[in-house]
Amino acid sequence: MANTNGNSNSVALLFLVSSSALLFLLSPATSICVPRKSTIDDHGAPSSSSPSPTHAPADPDPSDVPLLTNSLSSSSTIGGSLFSGKLGILDRLCSSTDYKQLCTSTLAPVIQGKATSGGPPTAKSILQVAINVAVAETKLAMTVIDGLIKETTDENTKSALSDCTDSYDDALDNFQAAVDAIGKWDLGTINSMLSASITSFSDCDDELSGIVTKFAGHGERLTQMTSNCLAIASVVR
Repeated sequence: MANTNGNSNSVALLFLVSSSALLFLLSPATSICVPRKSTIDDHGAPSSSSPSPTHAPADPDPSDVPLLTNSLSSSSTIGGSLFSGKLGILDRLCSSTDYKQLCTSTLAPVIQGKATSGGPPTAKSILQVAINVAVAETKLAMTVIDGLIKETTDENTKSALSDCTDSYDDALDNFQAAVDAIGKWDLGTINSMLSASITSFSDCDDELSGIVTKFAGHGERLTQMTSNCLAIASVVR
């Protein structure tokens, strides 16, 4: 009888343990937690390995953009505006010159007209415009010389002015040779022809040295404009 009661108690205890285990597994309040892999960010704070929300990159601050690149592609375009702080191509080109104000004041009106009528110009076409503007300025100066030759009665002054006409004719020829070299992008010819034009203007100034005329200032302005052309050519690739 005692053995029977012991067996009964063992069966009951086994049933109780099994039922408790079953209830534990089926209980909705019980869950197994697996910790996520964590890392430490650069500031020493813990961070989850789960991906963080993706945010669009912020627009660059124009003040962080270099004023000048080492070179500008000859196919670079205005991109909507001639001047956009430090990003405008004309602003960058003129910033490469020694006479930026003269550069922008003489080129901007022409470039804006071309951008309106024929699409955005390239860096190479801006160089051509700069040379063409210098050509127009040279021709204007030559009309002043012609007028002075007609009105002067001093032979020395007349002779010096005539020599200036020859020098300015040479400058026009050199400008044309520089423009022709832009198409095949012969930088050596462009530089040599522009430099020759500067020499021509200097020759005229030497001729008029010590002679008081109304022509004063024209040669210096043309030298500065041609110097700007050289500077622009140096950053166009």
